Amino acid sequence: MDFFFLLSGFVLTLAAEDRMNAKDGALRFLRARVARLWPIIAVGALTGALLRMIETGQSVRMLLVQAMLLMPNVRPNSAQGGLIFPLNGPHWSMMLEILANTAHLLVIRRLSDRMVLAVAGLGGTVLAVSIFLFGSATFGPDSSNWWMGFARIGFSYPCGVWLARQWKNTPPDSIRTSSGLPWYVALTLPLSALMVLPALPLNTAIGDALVILLLFPPLLWLAASATPPAFAGKWLRAAGLLSFPLYAVHLPILEYVGGLHLGPLGPAIAIAAALLAAALVAQIPPIRAIRPFPRLRNRSTVPLP
Repeated sequence: MDFFFLLSGFVLTLAAEDRMNAKDGALRFLRARVARLWPIIAVGALTGALLRMIETGQSVRMLLVQAMLLMPNVRPNSAQGGLIFPLNGPHWSMMLEILANTAHLLVIRRLSDRMVLAVAGLGGTVLAVSIFLFGSATFGPDSSNWWMGFARIGFSYPCGVWLARQWKNTPPDSIRTSSGLPWYVALTLPLSALMVLPALPLNTAIGDALVILLLFPPLLWLAASATPPAFAGKWLRAAGLLSFPLYAVHLPILEYVGGLHLGPLGPAIAIAAALLAAALVAQIPPIRAIRPFPRLRNRSTVPLP
């Protein structure tokens, strides 16, 4: 999730920060974010509500309204698993994403690069302390620690903004040659880091802090600097367009299918069901109309997070 916040700050800075400063740019930006995010939020909420009703037979009307409006339920409730968005847990990150976008529009875009870096540094300090107090970086979705989620986006989003500003002002040739890594290595390094981390002799708090604060920012730079060939670019853009619908619907589907106890094939069936649902969601007209941003200075096309 922290990499998503980092990527969001990076991409929105490149794609929209200049347009925020144009005449009526703020209003257009807000309309674009609502048009981008709300249909996917609504589909995720409806998916969670439908599967909850099938599973329990109980009415979820109020929970559905809450999810549609992104209103967190911060009161502890063990019957709802303690989540601030019981129908679809990942909605907590979408709520923070919208708040970060609003802060970007109102404040961050007006700050100098040095000030943005200072904000990221302060956020990183708060995040590091929070991780060591909590024991990991898994806080945010639950009513018992929802407020700590602000520390996660308080570092990653402004850090992404700062990285994007540096990237935008760096000559393209310098960026392409800065890593010297094959494009497929650069693009898979963030996932590789997460897979290798559990094998390292580190406790959870130290590992989480190292990855989020020290590894993710340079890995994002390397991934953004990669120049995949044309044949791979087509598939990467398709994966990018599928990623957000998949994020929006995956958890309710995985939980529901997991509860069916389908045996050894259960996990594979759950993953296949989530992918199929995401592919169907991506065909909904308001979501299908979303296209990657135009090329920036002849660099790779990047889908909006």
